[in-house]
Amino acid sequence: AMPFSPVPSGPEEGMTIAYGHLGFTWKGPSGATSYRIQVARNREFVAPFIDTSTASASFNTSSAMESHTYFWRVRSQDAFNNSSEWSTVWAVIVDTALPFNTTAAEFINNGVVSTNSATVSLAISASRNNGVAAYLISENPTRPLATAPAWVPVALTTSYAAMVPHVLSGGDGIKTISVWFKDPTGNVSKVARDTIMQDAVNG
Repeated sequence: AMPFSPVPSGPEEGMTIAYGHLGFTWKGPSGATSYRIQVARNREFVAPFIDTSTASASFNTSSAMESHTYFWRVRSQDAFNNSSEWSTVWAVIVDTALPFNTTAAEFINNGVVSTNSATVSLAISASRNNGVAAYLISENPTRPLATAPAWVPVALTTSYAAMVPHVLSGGDGIKTISVWFKDPTGNVSKVARDTIMQDAVNG
């Protein structure tokens, strides 16, 4: 008798993933001794670029996959070399592009050289086809992780622009401010950086 088909479990159907190393998982029927997985750029699986057998109910890609929509399916085989029908086909979207930081070079207080106020105004902007989800402003030049607590979420938009107040760190001197953006899947943009001289702050 033919074994039952496996049931795909992850990545979830239609999911967008921000990195190219994918791990596919499925639920195998009892009696299955191996599986064959196919991954292709088309739903007809013409020239699949992954077509391999595995003993476990999972498969990890060895190299990063480039940004594209991929389709995958799997079938089971039993100890007597009987193969099941192919599983349901699921799609996964790999999108590793970064949000585009469109913040101008001089974005602090319209580009003035110095300020005697502790609060400055930042003109920040970014664009991303799957949406700008948050920004992060810091006087620390280190690129933040997508999970950092300092991200400020914004209403998801493909093109974001705002004037944002920022309170400078204490003490006079040159202050360097960095701004980053991230998209819903956690891709972090390149940095925009500007400096301002903080002078004679009272109180």
